[in-house]
Amino acid sequence: MEDTPVDIVSDSRHAPNDFGKLEKSLDPDWWKKIFNLIYLKTDADVVLNEKLTRFEVDIVINSLDLDRDERLLDVCCGRGRHVLELAKRGFRYVEGLDYSNVLIGVAKKRADSLGLKVSFKVGDARTLPYPDSCF
Repeated sequence: MEDTPVDIVSDSRHAPNDFGKLEKSLDPDWWKKIFNLIYLKTDADVVLNEKLTRFEVDIVINSLDLDRDERLLDVCCGRGRHVLELAKRGFRYVEGLDYSNVLIGVAKKRADSLGLKVSFKVGDARTLPYPDSCF
């Protein structure tokens, strides 16, 4: 009988090197392909959970003692759930950046439908398309 992925993770017989072999077999740009409409359907329990989003934004605001006039950037924003929640709370200068055209399109539509002024940009988090220290 073969081990399932859960068995492998929880079984100490499998050395961490086994995971390294698996990682080497993956396309290094896997993330460029999976964040699409299927992602939204399969991860809806997280990306569509408004209570969780509010809780997470509470933590960020309180931890960083954010002021509503600060310029904030959400890198890898996906469909913009955190940026939109910040805008709902009166943060005026918020922007989201994500590599996925699909998710940025969803974020823009959500902002428009909610009447929120939020900027979204498609871009790569490894090379931010902004001047240093502007957020």
